[in-house]
Amino acid sequence: MNDLRTKTRLTMSEAAQYLGHSYSWMHTNHRVLGLGGYPIGGRWYFDKEDLDAWLCKVKASSGAKGYLPHRGNQKGRVRL
Repeated sequence: MNDLRTKTRLTMSEAAQYLGHSYSWMHTNHRVLGLGGYPIGGRWYFDKEDLDAWLCKVKASSGAKGYLPHRGNQKGRVRL
């Protein structure tokens, strides 16, 4: 597998690894969270710049050192 630090476009599994989450978390939440992915030929890709911008936005709005707020039992919904 290529080094994630040198890539600019990541697959969904690579983006999940880059964010420190599982593939299933990424697949379930990428649209709800607004991660800015785009499909090419049936596969989802994410620009690393968009993921970094999303992380900065979440860190600034959460006030909890960049961790997402607890969702409780609300499937697919996250309050930011």
